[in-house]
Amino acid sequence: MARKKNKTELMTEQYLQAFKKISIDDIVLDSCSVKTNRRKLANSVNIDVRHRASYLITNETSAAVGSVYDLVVFKTKKRNFILKVSCSYTILLTSEEPITYDFMDAFVELDLEATTWPYFREFVQNMVQRAGLPPLTLPLIGLRTYMPNCAHL
Repeated sequence: MARKKNKTELMTEQYLQAFKKISIDDIVLDSCSVKTNRRKLANSVNIDVRHRASYLITNETSAAVGSVYDLVVFKTKKRNFILKVSCSYTILLTSEEPITYDFMDAFVELDLEATTWPYFREFVQNMVQRAGLPPLTLPLIGLRTYMPNCAHL
């Protein structure tokens, strides 16, 4: 006897089918900033990364997704930062079929970080080097499994 699929499995299946018909047309860096405070350098630091997302379905088959990352490296208090990095990206999507709000909610939840995290990760690594700070390599993985405390900068 065949097992019935639950609602989550059906929604996941629908999402995957819609995802196969999506194209990423462009990923652009809208804005960025880097601030350093070398006097606060320490052997042991904390890292806090925040991510915000938004989207706009621009017409039936296209959407724009905003992805903003804010990183702060600090010893004890964020206001006494060693490094602050902010980046804002826009991802332009098109689809062979109409894009729904349910799909966009799922995309932001499931795949947005996998799409934009590598760009932010590379930007941070590059800017830290250009700023003359000790190397900082963020993990390959996205924020869901990222541990906000780091033993060194």
